Amino acid sequence: MSPASHKSSPFLNSISDFMSVRRYSKRTVKSYLYWIRYFIVFHEKQHPENMGALEVGQFLTHLAVKRKVSVSTQKIALNALAFLYNRVLENPLGTLGEFNRAKTPAKLPVVLSRHEMTKLLNNMEGTSQLVASLLYGPGCGVTKRCAYAPRKSISIIINFRSGMAKGSIIV
Repeated sequence: MSPASHKSSPFLNSISDFMSVRRYSKRTVKSYLYWIRYFIVFHEKQHPENMGALEVGQFLTHLAVKRKVSVSTQKIALNALAFLYNRVLENPLGTLGEFNRAKTPAKLPVVLSRHEMTKLLNNMEGTSQLVASLLYGPGCGVTKRCAYAPRKSISIIINFRSGMAKGSIIV
């Protein structure tokens, strides 16, 4: 399914025109057309007017179970089809009923013990050791950001966002 494959479909062309007139971004148009075309092809090229919530549910289940798409990908496909039915066909889907949702992978925290961190810092030298120590000391984690700002001499800017405090420290 190439992005340009909708050129031969009057239906997909009309959707593209509908979205362009309403000033949707080119990326949104391209994405929605991809998912609408995939939906039509999945259901053996039936016209969406002849399908409804049941077929949308089957398609979303296929994406989750067979294609193993991410949660966000399945949501984009759902948004594209909801747009098709609500705005273009003016025939809202209503309740989709039960369909398999894509699974969010379990996120395991990556944390070093105090002993592991000490060993790591002891095996570093110079600027790397300084930066790592500065970040480890205040407990910079995922919500904090660190960036190098190369100047004439090396300076380090640590941006932090923690609770009520926001700002930068220049070292």
